[in-house]
Amino acid sequence: MNAVRLSRPDRPRTYAFLLLLVSVLFGLVFTSLSTVYVRLVVSPRDWPKGIEIAKVSPSAAFLMAAIDRFDRIHVVFTDRRADRETVLYMKVDAAGKVLVPAFQVSDSWATSTSPCMAVDSAGDAHIVWVDNRDGNDEVYYVKVDISGAKTVFDKRLTFDPRQSLAPAVAVDSKGNAHIVWQDLREEIRIFPVNFEVYYLKLDDNGNVLVPERRLTLADTRYSLGPSIAVDREDRVHVLWIDNRDTEHLPFHEVFHKRLDLDGNALTEAKKITSISKRVTPPKAPSPIVDSHDNLVLAFLDERPRLRYGIYLKRLDFNGTSLGPDLRVTSSSGVLGGYAGPPKSRIDPSDRIYLVSSDLRSDWGPQKLYRDECFHVLFGDWKFTPLYLEFRRQLYGVRLDAEQVLSEDWITSELESSMMPSICTDSRGTMHLVWLQTRDKLSAITYANNANPVNLLVSSIVAEYRQRILYDWQLALAVFALFAIQEILLLALFLMAAGLVVTCTRRVFGSKIQAETKIVVVQLFALVLVKAAIVNLIPISMTYPRGISQLLTGFPAVMMTVVVAVARRIEMATKSRQILVAFSCELLNLFYTLCLIAPIALEPVY
Repeated sequence: MNAVRLSRPDRPRTYAFLLLLVSVLFGLVFTSLSTVYVRLVVSPRDWPKGIEIAKVSPSAAFLMAAIDRFDRIHVVFTDRRADRETVLYMKVDAAGKVLVPAFQVSDSWATSTSPCMAVDSAGDAHIVWVDNRDGNDEVYYVKVDISGAKTVFDKRLTFDPRQSLAPAVAVDSKGNAHIVWQDLREEIRIFPVNFEVYYLKLDDNGNVLVPERRLTLADTRYSLGPSIAVDREDRVHVLWIDNRDTEHLPFHEVFHKRLDLDGNALTEAKKITSISKRVTPPKAPSPIVDSHDNLVLAFLDERPRLRYGIYLKRLDFNGTSLGPDLRVTSSSGVLGGYAGPPKSRIDPSDRIYLVSSDLRSDWGPQKLYRDECFHVLFGDWKFTPLYLEFRRQLYGVRLDAEQVLSEDWITSELESSMMPSICTDSRGTMHLVWLQTRDKLSAITYANNANPVNLLVSSIVAEYRQRILYDWQLALAVFALFAIQEILLLALFLMAAGLVVTCTRRVFGSKIQAETKIVVVQLFALVLVKAAIVNLIPISMTYPRGISQLLTGFPAVMMTVVVAVARRIEMATKSRQILVAFSCELLNLFYTLCLIAPIALEPVY
């Protein structure tokens, strides 16, 4: 029995090891508190966390949503099924409940891509896409009724041996479908990518009312990426990208043409704006119509000096510009323009809401810098986030006629958010559908801004508990690296420790007989000296300012003293006291890394 008991000399070592382990685990407290604080500051207030409505593969694309007058959201997208791309359709209600599960739109087992959808006043969805079942890319059409059943089946719209691509569709007040696409049938030998834009019209049963007709000149310059809209007076507006005058210039031009209900041109093709050729793929902005039947265009462009940004353009119903392009927001020029094309909608008050996906590494820090508590905790500390994995987020901008009212991110999650599609109901509530992906797992997600967001500390800890543990482990993993990197500063603090020990022994040595109490006074004094040095002199990004040095320093002092006492370390000599002070500083550095890990080391925003 005595053999299994710990001998007396081993007990202090065991207790000291356990206390050392507890002191390291205590870093989780700093990581947890930091995570909660960051989430309370940076979490979106207008948009709640999204609801997963469908699991998809990472190759899902062409996500698009539209809302009917019954506030049901129709969603179309492509995904890989049975080793091929196919078009799928689903429908959810305003609470995110799935009404029609995702099903394959096409009856063919060929590759289907590039879907576009419009919803009529009866709640029926009109879907067009590109299909190669006939050995060539052709445009197909299907209609899905309010119950989710197909009423028009796989109607082929194009019959030319050349490629037909990038279809777009809009519906008028009678439920007729107006369809445009780019076509290579005018291709000539000397210019092998001579796309031109074509148009046709179907009735609500899928019968052709207006046969296909070319809208653009059959020249040697391409016209592609068409978009279409129908205003409240059933006037048809078609936009496209053209390089007829910009073949050797770094930008495309966007043209507009208005048609009557029979597809006849009511206006000549007008140049309305230009878009850099570095913005890919080339696609004309999708127009939205305000209460005055003016067209509003939102698009991504690169102007000037390789800076990407979102721009807004207004046109009257004849395509005449109502003013210069308005720069709405600056995008990720530093990161090389990772912004996706913006999606826009107008509410009943004619306020515009823009949504885009982007990589903005500085958005989270900027929100923290503007928070008053941040200045108390960290002073004027500036940092560059060390992202181990870049994540796209969704950003929303609200505008009135000519002024940006607000800009904030819609998502600030650990997953990447991309391919947003937004629609608005009659009450002005915005409904958003997007793709979320992380670790090769992807899902289509839905949210609306009908209700304000309530953030609870318990819910943040529960949601981010795995990430809290991950950031704590990261702090532990990089501790040795940072200790080596900051060796000069640690040496400076060691010199300060020696000075503090000497001064403390001279001032309090005769008054405090217990060496442990002297060491405690010395360590507290060292924490105060270090906090003063860090706040007065910008030393390193590793050492934030404000009261953060006190928050991490005082617990480090208590943990160090407890471990030293448990190990029965003799602290009567000056050298031992300096060693204890240096150990305290190392533990303080670890706690600092735990504190800043959710902020600067793989942040939680």
